Amino acid sequence: MTVTLILQATAIFCVALLGALILRRAPAAQRHMLFVFAMAAALLVPAVTPLVPRAATSGLVELPWTTVMVRAGGEKVVASSWAARLPGLPESLMAIWVAGAAVMLLRVLVGLARAAWLRAAAQPFANGTAGDFRMHATVRMHTAVPMPTTFGFRRPAILLPAAALTWDALKRESVLRHEQAHVERQDCLTTLVVEVARAIYWFHPLAWVIAAKAQQERERACDDAVLLGGVAATDYAGHLVSIAREAQGKLLLAGVPMAAPSQLESRIRAVLNPAVVRRPVSRRLVSMAGVVMLGSVLAVAAAGQATGPLAGTVEVVVNDVTGARVPGAVVSIEAGGGKVFVKQPTSPAGEVSFHSLPAKDYLLEVVSPGFATVTKGLKLTADSGARVEVTLQPDEIFQSATVSGGEVRPAGPPSRIRIGGNVQSAKIINKARIIYPAEAKQKGIQGTVFLRAVISKEGTILSLQVLSAPDKSLADAAVEGVKQWTYQSTLLNGNPVEVVTRIDVNFTLAP
Repeated sequence: MTVTLILQATAIFCVALLGALILRRAPAAQRHMLFVFAMAAALLVPAVTPLVPRAATSGLVELPWTTVMVRAGGEKVVASSWAARLPGLPESLMAIWVAGAAVMLLRVLVGLARAAWLRAAAQPFANGTAGDFRMHATVRMHTAVPMPTTFGFRRPAILLPAAALTWDALKRESVLRHEQAHVERQDCLTTLVVEVARAIYWFHPLAWVIAAKAQQERERACDDAVLLGGVAATDYAGHLVSIAREAQGKLLLAGVPMAAPSQLESRIRAVLNPAVVRRPVSRRLVSMAGVVMLGSVLAVAAAGQATGPLAGTVEVVVNDVTGARVPGAVVSIEAGGGKVFVKQPTSPAGEVSFHSLPAKDYLLEVVSPGFATVTKGLKLTADSGARVEVTLQPDEIFQSATVSGGEVRPAGPPSRIRIGGNVQSAKIINKARIIYPAEAKQKGIQGTVFLRAVISKEGTILSLQVLSAPDKSLADAAVEGVKQWTYQSTLLNGNPVEVVTRIDVNFTLAP
């Protein structure tokens, strides 16, 4: 379940309630159809959304929330969590939603199983006649049935309580007309749709409101069918009260019971109100409403796609080149234009998480003392998000030397410092003499030669590059001297590693 789906369902529920308010003087069958189609639409939107092509947009539109795993260290990580496939909510809330939906769906299944068992175990009702109208369902009786109930999809059956044996002909006709209306309207199927939708959206208050209203309008529509069949309103109201009294508040978990006590008062008022419109819903109207419902589902799904995907949590794990975690590394995510969206340091375990990021393009930057800054692009999408692999390399070390009158004066005493993920800087063991070129001295040429060197694991110079120099002779002299330097190995977590260093050789004629 994602925030987008919740918002889409909320919009559908609100439109249904507004439509019911507009249709408050219309027949109950129309309002019931509206509520059923609303619950069906809420079920269809998650299934239809992936089938709707994503609209092309010129820019990125931000909406809340997807799940992305960003790992630094070379190991590819596949988001295998089921929560990653349903982005938008924290995993703890997803677990609560799944547990609640499972309980609700189990309740529906238990009710269906019990109703099916009662139907199979019920005995034929010998007095199952209904005056001058034709029955389209079998009539059966069971002592465990608390009140008249219809159950079944392909071959529905009307289940009566044992008290039906004592009913007079008029009461029996009223009951059978009511239950026959359920069969003709296929209320068992529409009730199942409503209950499944309520199970999926069990956390949504409007889902419960619409489910209750759908049940109320369903019974009122069948009441209207009884009155349209010629049963007097006062007689029928009395029958409803007596059936509710006989049931003593007991209801089946499935099926469509005739006289639920919670709705009895409003139904009796509607039955006795001569101004109520009791017209049934035509097949043409149902077909038109179904087409409108499907079009609305497609529109809502397309709107959800066009407004942009949801984002979620970015989890960053920072390692060095040896595979060890780097704590305290500052991880920042820029939202574009150099603006830092969020910034956090890694934990002692070398991890950091960013929650509730909008789905768009970002720049991920990892900074840690002693390591070179790593900058990579990060793209968050609703379906799979993005994965960025980052490996922190030891930063360039810096050495300098001053050459004056042909002698070398070190810039300072060599030192060993602790930086980053337990990195120990290189220490010069042998600094060979750099000779000031005679030709350069005669011409008065001086300045600084900037070199870039790669130091091997053993401490020798692997390569040497001149970045800039005031004169070729000074560059040649600097290279000739520096390439003979040797270093103590640079250690990272106790292991020797290759490092890049910058060396500045300052040639000066000053005394």
